[in-house]
Amino acid sequence: MLDQSMQTQTQVQPPARKPSAPGVVIQTMIEQLGGRGIRGAFAYIGASQIRFKQRADDGYPDASKIREDGWADFQTGLLFRVNGKRSETWKMLVTYEPSDTYTVRLFKLSGMSTAIKTGKAAELLDAVDDVYCEELQHIVEMMYDDAIKQYNGGVINLD
Repeated sequence: MLDQSMQTQTQVQPPARKPSAPGVVIQTMIEQLGGRGIRGAFAYIGASQIRFKQRADDGYPDASKIREDGWADFQTGLLFRVNGKRSETWKMLVTYEPSDTYTVRLFKLSGMSTAIKTGKAAELLDAVDDVYCEELQHIVEMMYDDAIKQYNGGVINLD
């Protein structure tokens, strides 16, 4: 009889999955937002937690749309947190559309109790469709400015 404490087991680990790198469309979106430097929209709006989703083939995506729970379905886009109202979580979503334009949306995410009560994961605060590449940075910054004025009394939190 073999002593099981003496046996060694070799576990086969699956190969480590490399994280997906941003494709051409995502890289272009970042450039059209002014890049990641101090003069870009990301710095202007205090963007953090920047995430992307992209089609595997960098082709034209299906049109993005708002679901019944208030959130968006999309195939290619950038999602990031913005420096909004202190007690709320604001996220901006820039999606690439089949018309070779962008849609920019600003959401307020619902807390868990609100989401359960209302069935809404997010509330759409603002949206602009058919944004051309040369307008993208300006639209993102303008949408942020307007939301800060409307929902936070013009005050930008710095902490």
